[in-house]
Amino acid sequence: MKPFKSADVVIIGGGCMGTACALFLAKRGLHVILCEMRNLGQGATGRNGGMVCELYGRMAMIGLVQPRKALAEENRRLYIELQNECEVDYHYQITGCLDIAATEEEYEEIKLTVDLQHFQDDDGVQFLDRQQIREIIPAINADMTFGARYRPNDGTIDSYKLSYAFARHAMGNGAEILMHTKVTEILKENDRVKGVMTDKGYIAAKYVVNCMNAWSNQLSEECRDVMPTRSIVCVTEPLSLPKPTPTFEFPFNGDYAYANFCNSGGNVVMGGSGFPLGHQGYFNERMRISEVGRLANHVANIFPILRDAKIIRAWAGTIALAPDGIELIGPSHITEGMYIASGFGAGMSQAAAVGQSIAQFICNEPQAVDMEIFKVGRFLPEGTSWTEPHDLGVLLGDVLEVEKESTEALIRRMQEKG
Repeated sequence: MKPFKSADVVIIGGGCMGTACALFLAKRGLHVILCEMRNLGQGATGRNGGMVCELYGRMAMIGLVQPRKALAEENRRLYIELQNECEVDYHYQITGCLDIAATEEEYEEIKLTVDLQHFQDDDGVQFLDRQQIREIIPAINADMTFGARYRPNDGTIDSYKLSYAFARHAMGNGAEILMHTKVTEILKENDRVKGVMTDKGYIAAKYVVNCMNAWSNQLSEECRDVMPTRSIVCVTEPLSLPKPTPTFEFPFNGDYAYANFCNSGGNVVMGGSGFPLGHQGYFNERMRISEVGRLANHVANIFPILRDAKIIRAWAGTIALAPDGIELIGPSHITEGMYIASGFGAGMSQAAAVGQSIAQFICNEPQAVDMEIFKVGRFLPEGTSWTEPHDLGVLLGDVLEVEKESTEALIRRMQEKG
């Protein structure tokens, strides 16, 4: 079979992860071809609120603060460094983010989470009481605010522009971007990749990187435990709001929702979980007016200043999560030359660092941060089984169950130390 193109590396997926991988590999002199079945950033990258939160989630993954924090800190450093190189401004800004407790039970959970983070030498996170929260944003509904976890170094980014900035910079370093090019199969020979088959023909390559996130398990056995879930996003008309206003996370339908008040145009971006649909329904991007109303009403209850704001657009998207809530990043455990970057529930917090890491793996360079916890294939041979239908609340429940014993052990160690 004669290839219509050949490269050192083929990257599947044109979101922030795929374009970051393309950039860092192209800067190292490798010939890179990126294949995207639609346009750049049309998957989860273009369907989120652009929040760059160092440690998302509460009790989930609480025993792994330092390695997760190290990757997020490296990502923040790279965002600042790369903005000086990229021609496209992706509007990265440090705004701070509050994770709000809306009940007394959540108050205790958040307080314990902050204590456990401090126990693991995470000094960048703070616990705020109701009064301290109101000092930051007086417009919040005090009746629904018991406390919050606050990290001043969290921020926001224009995720759509991020993928275009990385793609343009990658092309400036010799990468090829093939849009409207769907990869239908990863080709192997003797347990080693030899390229990909696309709807336009065969591309030969020494290495393949699967950056399809929620779609990754459709092509790679390595990603069989990565499961999709549906999220929705709404955008308000431009508003005149007090500045500076940080971003927020808060409970919503057994999951977490968010509100990003930091959009440069004055719009408020809010998002949360959509209705669980079952099996392939998670890839259904059609919006339901009932989903928009449910989310908007919930956000307006917490921020009454938004009650009269008009929703000007909304969209649905698909994100993904691995069984333990930790992303899969690195070389395949079963196929030589195959690399994975998948399972991202909050990819804006890691994109640049993941691109750098994949490039370091492929080029046999030392890793900038310890990537052991992100190892691909850590769930095998047993694998996992998700309930159907599932949503992010169900998935996070499974995550908590997976690490319940280690969390309890961490709590005991903290209590023993006093």
